[in-house]
Amino acid sequence: MSRLRNSYLGQAWLILLMAGVFGALLAAVASDRREHPGRDHERDSRPLAGQ
Repeated sequence: MSRLRNSYLGQAWLILLMAGVFGALLAAVASDRREHPGRDHERDSRPLAGQ
């Protein structure tokens, strides 16, 4: 039983870590777009999930 719990805790930490990395990346992209609004046309070729 303890082995199952350890596995679950490991997965929870991994999910939290991935969410933190994804959130930081998203924040960096958002702040970069805010600082350089004229560069949006360079990113139009890349499809974004939010659009």
